[in-house]
Amino acid sequence: MRDEVDDLRDKIAISIITYRQLVSNLRVIFHATGCDIARDVLMLHGGASV
Repeated sequence: MRDEVDDLRDKIAISIITYRQLVSNLRVIFHATGCDIARDVLMLHGGASV
C-alpha cells in the first residue's frame, strides 16, 4: 500500500510540475507574440497576471 501511495504522490508531483511549465510557456508565448489564445487559456486557469 505504501508503494502505491508513493507512486501516486510522484505522479501528482510530476503533473503539477508539467502544468506549471505549460503555464509558464504560455506566458512566454503571450508576451512574445501578444497571442490572444495564450491569454485566454491563462485567464481560464486563473493563473495569469496579463
